[in-house]
Amino acid sequence: MDLLQRCLIVFGGFLSYFLADGYTYSVGVFYSHLMSKFDASSSSSAVLPGLLYAVPQLTGFFLCPLLEKFGYSSGAAWGALLLSLSCIASAFAPSIQLLYLTLGVFASIGLQLTYSAAIMAVTATFGDTRIVHALRIGTTVPSGLHAA
Repeated sequence: MDLLQRCLIVFGGFLSYFLADGYTYSVGVFYSHLMSKFDASSSSSAVLPGLLYAVPQLTGFFLCPLLEKFGYSSGAAWGALLLSLSCIASAFAPSIQLLYLTLGVFASIGLQLTYSAAIMAVTATFGDTRIVHALRIGTTVPSGLHAA
């Protein structure tokens, strides 16, 4: 694999994280809008950002082996498709409970697919090079966390 392909993989991983983190962390901006639009309490409106953070953590154990089996690029493509369809479906959601399903569950699974595919592709591309070891030593030794 030449240098251009490796740089494109790193750029794609960065772009994936950039967009997915921007989507995830901006949900809190809509908190008051959710309360007023759906006439929901503050606790029921807070469930949605909680789901958006929790579901990817829970589904990572199941999705990562699937990404290994079916490939990182197809996993990222399916994740992006699921994320975009769930965002479109959530625009037409008549209740906050339906938003729990569309944005809280389906969008979270799409986010996890893109997150995992990005980090796994970069790790597989650079896993056997010396620069990974140098970066690992340079970032973990000063903090005292290097255990390997």
